[in-house]
Amino acid sequence: ADHEMFNQALDLQKKGQLRPAILMWKNFLNDHPKSHEAHNNLAMAYFSNDQLDLSIGAFSRSLDLSSENEKIMTNYRRALRFRVTLSKEDRDYAPAGRDLEKISSLAQKAVKRERIAAEIEDLQDLIYKQVERNNSLEDYRDYVKRYPDSSNIGDARGKIMELESAQARQMEIEQAQRRT
Repeated sequence: ADHEMFNQALDLQKKGQLRPAILMWKNFLNDHPKSHEAHNNLAMAYFSNDQLDLSIGAFSRSLDLSSENEKIMTNYRRALRFRVTLSKEDRDYAPAGRDLEKISSLAQKAVKRERIAAEIEDLQDLIYKQVERNNSLEDYRDYVKRYPDSSNIGDARGKIMELESAQARQMEIEQAQRRT
């Protein structure tokens, strides 16, 4: 019966009947929560149904169950890469950077990890430009906390000192005005 349910879910998925396939995969996983194949197939169904975050979560669970499975790793990287693209298009660079870090951790070759590290650095530059446009002490502090190894860290720390000094001078002026 379990084998039949697995095959039915797979058949529905292949026919593009994604909602019923997703429901069937979920039912199957209720009985077989450690089936990395079912989690992978559920993830693919979510992906095909434009449910990217659910897809990535299911790929992650599948990979937790079968950490060396190259097929799952490839699918997971592909879904993460797609979300990176969407995040970049939305100019939402921080989540894109986090996803790139996950992709880098899954990369098998050092050359790919180096390329991804360069891409992460480019994203950090874009994030820093957003911080500069906002020019708030809070944003600079957040940047320093989140990206301590960034190439912009020196500039960010300098800007924090500058803004803190300006804030302190403003407080002194306000205190002096209150006294008079």
